[in-house]
Amino acid sequence: MHAAARIQQVEDVETTTGPTVTYDSTNQTIAATVIVSLPSGAEDLVYDTPLIGIPGPGELGPRWTVFWNLQLGDGLSSVSFPASDGIVVPATGTTLPPHVTPSGSQMGASSTQWQVTIENTVTGANSFNYDITAVGTPVQVSTLASFTTTTHDPTIVVTKDPIG
Repeated sequence: MHAAARIQQVEDVETTTGPTVTYDSTNQTIAATVIVSLPSGAEDLVYDTPLIGIPGPGELGPRWTVFWNLQLGDGLSSVSFPASDGIVVPATGTTLPPHVTPSGSQMGASSTQWQVTIENTVTGANSFNYDITAVGTPVQVSTLASFTTTTHDPTIVVTKDPIG
């Protein structure tokens, strides 16, 4: 008996990838993809940020390095972190929960990557905000300046449980 296969032409569908988080428990690193866009008519950048969870101490101890990677969204021809203060932990005007210590906030391997090491020794679960600032070049420069910088304060969750 022969099986019949039917091939159907499918129209191209535009797909948009959302923000993602990837955990590497061996190296205790977290990679977060942040999509930065400038909607038509908007004067501020829009950040699509993932929820980041910092696990408790793993095999290498309580320190995890978070890498934020900017991804170009709609309405921009380029996006990058500024030379300083691309990520500020904690967010301006906020505090960190007890037993959370950030260090080494700096640009990563490129202008679209920022890294911060966070020591997490919490005994329960908690959260804190951080500031993220990017510089975007609009696709069409009209009344906007050629570069737009905006700050947004997403959340990071900390927990005592390590990734298993």
